[in-house]
Amino acid sequence: MLVGRDAERQVMAEVLEAARRGRPAVLQVVGEPGIGKTRLLESFHVMAAAAGFAVVTSRGTEFDRDVPCGALTELLEELTGKQFAALDPDDDTGAVERHRKHRVVREALESAARFRGVVVSLDDAQWADAGSLDCWAHLVRRPPRGPLVLVLAHRAVPLPVNLDASLSDAHRAGVGHRLEPGPLDFADAVELIGPGRGPSWRRAVYEVSGGNPLYLESLARTAQPTADAAPLPPTIRAALRAELDVLDEATRVVAWAAAVAGDPFEPELTAETGGLPEHVVLDALNALCRCDLVRPAGPRRFRFRHPLVRQVVYEAAAPGWRLGAHERALAALGRRGSPLAVRAHHVEQAGRFGDHDAVDTLVAAAAQASAESPATAAHWLRAALRLLPANGSTPGLTVRLAEALVRAGRLDEGLEVATSAVRELRTGSAADRVRAVVPAATAARLLGHHAAARELLTDELARLGADDRRETVALRLELAAASLMAGTFDADGAALVDLVVREAVDLGDRPVIAAARGMSVMAAFLTGDEEAMGRCAAEAARAVDALTDEELTDRADALVWLGWGELHHQRWDEALRHLDRGLRLARGTGQVHLLTYLLAARACALRWQGRLVEALDCAEDAVEAATLSGSGELSAMAHGTRCWIALLVGDLDLATRSGAAAVAAGHDVGWWRTIARLLDGMATLAADPSAEVADAVLDAGGGPALSRVDPFSKPLWYAFLAAAELAHGRVDRAKRWADQIGAFAPSFPVHRAVARLTAAHVADDPDHALESAEEAALAFEECGARVDAAESRLLVGVLLARSGRRDDAVKALCGAAEEFLACGARRSHAQAVAELRKLGRRLPSFEAARRRGRQGLTARELDVARLLATGRTNRQIADELVISLKTVETHVTHVLAKLGVLSRTAAAVALRDLD
Repeated sequence: MLVGRDAERQVMAEVLEAARRGRPAVLQVVGEPGIGKTRLLESFHVMAAAAGFAVVTSRGTEFDRDVPCGALTELLEELTGKQFAALDPDDDTGAVERHRKHRVVREALESAARFRGVVVSLDDAQWADAGSLDCWAHLVRRPPRGPLVLVLAHRAVPLPVNLDASLSDAHRAGVGHRLEPGPLDFADAVELIGPGRGPSWRRAVYEVSGGNPLYLESLARTAQPTADAAPLPPTIRAALRAELDVLDEATRVVAWAAAVAGDPFEPELTAETGGLPEHVVLDALNALCRCDLVRPAGPRRFRFRHPLVRQVVYEAAAPGWRLGAHERALAALGRRGSPLAVRAHHVEQAGRFGDHDAVDTLVAAAAQASAESPATAAHWLRAALRLLPANGSTPGLTVRLAEALVRAGRLDEGLEVATSAVRELRTGSAADRVRAVVPAATAARLLGHHAAARELLTDELARLGADDRRETVALRLELAAASLMAGTFDADGAALVDLVVREAVDLGDRPVIAAARGMSVMAAFLTGDEEAMGRCAAEAARAVDALTDEELTDRADALVWLGWGELHHQRWDEALRHLDRGLRLARGTGQVHLLTYLLAARACALRWQGRLVEALDCAEDAVEAATLSGSGELSAMAHGTRCWIALLVGDLDLATRSGAAAVAAGHDVGWWRTIARLLDGMATLAADPSAEVADAVLDAGGGPALSRVDPFSKPLWYAFLAAAELAHGRVDRAKRWADQIGAFAPSFPVHRAVARLTAAHVADDPDHALESAEEAALAFEECGARVDAAESRLLVGVLLARSGRRDDAVKALCGAAEEFLACGARRSHAQAVAELRKLGRRLPSFEAARRRGRQGLTARELDVARLLATGRTNRQIADELVISLKTVETHVTHVLAKLGVLSRTAAAVALRDLD
């Protein structure tokens, strides 16, 4: 019975109506235990089912929160009828990196919502595992399209930061709705529990319950409501313990055994856990179901009425009996060959101090969990360490714990643990010391503590001897990484990288050589050595391409440095090839700390190629990876990348929010801290042309000489400074910045194009401006920078119109508009359409053109789209159509843009409309 919740039901009805009209919604239900969150959800589910929605539900459980993706798996199996890994066609092992799973889940929901409304509900989210909550944060931040409602119910306790931020953003955006049911008043309470035995009894029940519906109903079943001053809230203990007290001894023991076995639980495991005959368990289950402590949950499966019921039952068991029950459950699960993650919980509870078998089980469970849930791996490693003597030799486990914590995004804790291991190993071997120092320095670097990272590394380097060659190279590699990202890279840093390359070659370790050569590309970029950059990029690519994925596993950062280096060298196809390989490798081996680097670089490469839809999608993934890491350094990188791409897409709100987030996330030092200031200024000026941003950007760059900016990036900074001055009519200042670009003359086409485009904007002579704009367009086209070429063509069209050459202007503007449409540049497309209308030529708006484009696929694009919809990869499509892989990638970009979708799965759904 649902009483006293009319206001909540009204909100739920409005949410369903919005979803029925095709708008995704998020419903958050927050309240204390027993306040009626589950009942509100059940009522909502009934309403949704009556409206024709499919309803899938899951629930977090306190005792199973360390089973990776447990709550998520339950939802997916109910929705799809498949195992979780089966949702990913590229995964044959089930060890899929969680960000990939997030996307698969979203696309599965979009596919389901294509045919009918869908409600996806997670109750008791405060007890859900970290992996499932990561996925919910992703879904809330980027709700699947269609008539879909995401429902999340939890206690009024802190949620993970990324999930809490996603929910807050959803509320601000008008997509999220928050219900906070409070205690029932006395009249509603009486309606809920019935007249009972008289006014005094009802008043006593109400006062003890505090108006909590769960406690009200529980107390109403007792002869007399009582309170108890126990660690649990007195009302819940009084209510639920009273229910237990009426059970006979045999039934109570079975309830204890079930609480230890799990939720849901099976009769057979319950019998073994309790050391009881199975018929006794079955008889007791009959009694437990009759009193509604336990309910059937499927074939030979039962579940406690509420997780709090299980908690109270579990805590009611005698401590000694409970310890033995965990041991019996562990033995039974071992005979069944149950997963390590399930057994590990019982090992944690029953493991004896000094029990190395228990430690081995926990360590093995941590190893199994590390790829998908480093937080779970860290949990099991901590449990293992607790079973070992304090004076025992555990630095190896401590280092593994530090590594897991860093990968889990708990960088402060990871740094603390790694630093502790460094202290423990001060008198250890060089190899052991370095193994501890490297994760400590990595955590410090990712947290933006570049000076601390360098100090840690240089101190250890000073202790190494001439024979410690391998350890020396390992430390210098990390020291080079810290130098590259510190924002103060100079000749000394370049010399360090050169030294690392030579030492790696002398060592003969091919993966280490590949990583060192990858760093050398970035070193040449940061020092402005164009010739060295090309040479180093070729050498690094040969070194990386000669290695198998297995060989690269421990040095996957080689692909990070090479990918970024090739990006800056404007070898975008090669950059994408290496970055995609890096993503596959990092995801497959759980190296989550590399994901933000790889995703941000990939997003930038896609941006330069004009694949803005894919680029923004990739940038969103980078933001999620950075949020998971907890690193301000990585967050500045990810938010800054998203800001840049959102500007081109034309989403100024997202751009300004991302720019501000990048600045807020960055530290006082660091390469990305400087870049964040530029991107934030770009977004601010785009959103408000009257904003004064030039001085702040100039200050961030280190003054007129841009001393904090790498040489190859300076033309882009000068171009923006010129644009910022032009926005306020300060043409002379703008010309001075344009002249700075001209003085800097690298041979890269992008830099030449930027120089010519800026010169066109500041030129007084119309003919000179037109000539410069045309040269810029050709230079951008030469290197495949489609959006930038279209921007130049847009300026060409405007200048032609001013000179009275209408037909030529229309041709240039139409070409620019077509490119903007194909690339997904909404704001620039609107500018081109506006200029054409001034000339009497009308083109449809971006949205209207996109709708028409869904029926405007070329024959070849349709061939590619249909194969794409079958799940084929780009390589398989290329082989089947006998065309190049690059051609397929171009067609896929056009298909996604014309269909107005962000993913291959969504494209498949859209194509069904065309057929």
